[in-house]
Amino acid sequence: MNEYFKEFEKWNRKEPLVVKIDYGYPIPLRFAHTFNALFDPISEIRSFYENNKNSSPSVIFNSHYLLSLRRKESPLQNLINRVKDTPVVFETRFLKFFKILCLLFENEKVKFTKLNIFSDGSLPPLYSSFHLNRELFMKNLFCEWESGLKTARGSSALIEVAKIIAESKTPLTPSLISQKMGISLGAVASYLRWMEEASLIRKENRYYFLRHAGLYSLFKEPITEKIQIVQKLKREDLMEID
Repeated sequence: MNEYFKEFEKWNRKEPLVVKIDYGYPIPLRFAHTFNALFDPISEIRSFYENNKNSSPSVIFNSHYLLSLRRKESPLQNLINRVKDTPVVFETRFLKFFKILCLLFENEKVKFTKLNIFSDGSLPPLYSSFHLNRELFMKNLFCEWESGLKTARGSSALIEVAKIIAESKTPLTPSLISQKMGISLGAVASYLRWMEEASLIRKENRYYFLRHAGLYSLFKEPITEKIQIVQKLKREDLMEID
């Protein structure tokens, strides 16, 4: 975790920061104001920056939701220009949206810092904090997996890829996955790329793994326990706590 925290020290806090952080990792900075793009309209976020000369860092969680408006009258571009020379963090979990956000800043010629936190496969701090609470542990695994899966294409095929990776006793290359699935190497390469962009898997050299050790539990737990948790999740509103 020390190296993870050191990465944030590279930011000078004098310009926007676009950061990709996987589910379960904290942003190790204090913020005067926080926004959640999933709930806070972009107009309200932009209005805040139009009326406040804030010298303390602010963070926009789930900033990828701002991209859903990019084809309208440039609301995101306007926000990007408004936060020029401002210590605001645009946070996202997903590689593909991280790349799009960085490209938008570059196109608008607004100076920014980018930070891509790579997973090393270890259990994220969030899960470690309640490892003795099995139900809460599994609920968040489902939340992480399903929310990531929704951002990717070909969900049924991706689940099959994940099962093959989870059940294998040795690391797998795309060629080996192709053989096990009985489909072309090109198709497997596409599936793996989509999964990596959705933070479902990670690549180490030429081998692929589920993003962290906890996700393997989704494919190895007894089916009865998983059914009970899924049924309970449908009756409850899970508060996102990553």
